[in-house]
Amino acid sequence: MPSDKTPQPTDSNLIEVFHDHRNRLIALTKKLHGHPIAQHYSETLQKIMANLEQNRFRLVVLGQFKRGKSTFLNALLSEPILPMDVIPVTAVITEIIFGPQKKAQILFENGKSVEIEVEQLTAFVSEEQNPNNAKKVDKVIVYHSSHFLKEGLILVDTPGVGSIHQHNTRLTREYIPNVDAALFLFSADPPLTELEQNFLKLILPFIPQIFFVLNKKDYLQPASLEKVLQFNRQIIEKLTGQAPTIWPISALNALKAKQQNDQQLLAESGLDQLQTSLQNFLMNHRGRLVILSNCDRLLRLVRQMENFILMEQKAQQLSVENLQQNIEQFKNYSRQMEHRQQNLSYLLDGLKKRLVEMFDTMAENFLKEAQQKILEKMQSQVINNRQLTKADITRKGEQLLNNEIVNQFEPFRLQAEKQIKESYLTEIMQINKEVNEIINDIYKYSAQLLGLTKISSLPQESWRFESQFYYKTWEVVTTLDYLEKGIWMLLPDKFSRLVYHRKVKQWIKEKLDRQCGRLRSDFLYRLQDSNREYLYEFRQTLEKIFKTISELMEKYLNQKKLGEKELEMAMQEQKKHLAFLNTIQKEIENLKAFWNQAN
Repeated sequence: MPSDKTPQPTDSNLIEVFHDHRNRLIALTKKLHGHPIAQHYSETLQKIMANLEQNRFRLVVLGQFKRGKSTFLNALLSEPILPMDVIPVTAVITEIIFGPQKKAQILFENGKSVEIEVEQLTAFVSEEQNPNNAKKVDKVIVYHSSHFLKEGLILVDTPGVGSIHQHNTRLTREYIPNVDAALFLFSADPPLTELEQNFLKLILPFIPQIFFVLNKKDYLQPASLEKVLQFNRQIIEKLTGQAPTIWPISALNALKAKQQNDQQLLAESGLDQLQTSLQNFLMNHRGRLVILSNCDRLLRLVRQMENFILMEQKAQQLSVENLQQNIEQFKNYSRQMEHRQQNLSYLLDGLKKRLVEMFDTMAENFLKEAQQKILEKMQSQVINNRQLTKADITRKGEQLLNNEIVNQFEPFRLQAEKQIKESYLTEIMQINKEVNEIINDIYKYSAQLLGLTKISSLPQESWRFESQFYYKTWEVVTTLDYLEKGIWMLLPDKFSRLVYHRKVKQWIKEKLDRQCGRLRSDFLYRLQDSNREYLYEFRQTLEKIFKTISELMEKYLNQKKLGEKELEMAMQEQKKHLAFLNTIQKEIENLKAFWNQAN
């Protein structure tokens, strides 16, 4: 039996509270699922159980290459699972999730996968053995039994930002929208570089919480460490607008301490304090959302069941003739509701149209600005550089143009995704009010038919936009080699540069247009898919409500024809059901109250 004691918001270890509350919700859901009164809600209850059991949090570790990200993750796991070296190591995204046995799964870009021992990871994730990701690895998943992962936490090791390998930075950027929190790792020596500061500017708007961690604190004496911390605080405060907390740690000492069970060295490393703070944030941020959203879904079901019992009690008091009339009226009413369903479809179409228009405006502004920026950089570094030969211009121009297309487009892509997603969620919540009103109107009409004066209104259910825009920047490589063999090489220098300038201007526009067009198509598909799913779920909900209420009336019409004995037995069952639902509802409301106060 679940405990009746609900911890207070002052309890410090939120991960234990979350574990207890999630288990209690799972137990309540199973209890409902096994009860005869919930026979019409089996599918919904199974979804709630799956949501609670399979919940995941993502914590991504970001930073410039060679800041100790893999060592830090190894310290969290208490053993050296990920390869560590003196050269940039991580070439691909690596996710670390809970599993009873240590193993790794390599996912390739062609959709195939292979399972390996963790000792073989270096062959797939290191830059030395997998240069430029020649093996076409899409992602690596490592399974580990660490207690830190047990509640659904996924740790993510990423390629170094600003590494000499350009694909690393690109991979890191593409993963940013999918995280719940990030840990930005930098070193005691040197302090935050310009490259790291530029990367922070890019990611700050897109990640709910960033933990700033200064690694390798053991390299410095206490006085020097404090100076470095103060210097970095000032830099980060300028970027974020608020004084940051910086966690000084030694990941290497923490790993040694855990391997040697040296509690003093572990305390000195600073990792334990950071680890506790990380866990509590994730529980309070994501864990709170998981508990509250599933509490609301369960409460909604419980109140629906209570409403049906109240309707049953009234239906028992009606004559056969009245029940027959009510059944006909209810059928007519259900047909009249079709126009409100159609209206919802119009609202969703309007939402899609507005968001596409928003993207088009953003894209138009972006294209004007980006084209000019790229052209100016090409002019200053290539076109007007008199020291470059024509062969140098083609080689350097190709590299610079390709890099700048990605560098300009990626921040725009992230910003567009964020704004469209936020706007979608804001507007869908307004549409939710219309949906909830429709459902409550059905219950009110049904109650009026049965002569019921009071019925519970259902709480509004939050719609979560689960779809992610998994858009990746398409190949932008522009090959300029053919110019060496054509008229370009024969023209005088002045005219050849003019020809090159015109071609570059054309290429910039074409490639940025193509990227925006592909992103627009991706957004449009995701919006249509989300709208279609929303409409489908709404229609399924209405059909279920109409079917259940119709069956309720039909049931008591038949019982009336059978006699009073059956009705008396039904009344006794109803009282038991109401008492059962009341117990369930109180426990759910207690759990919900805790997480509302813990905000």
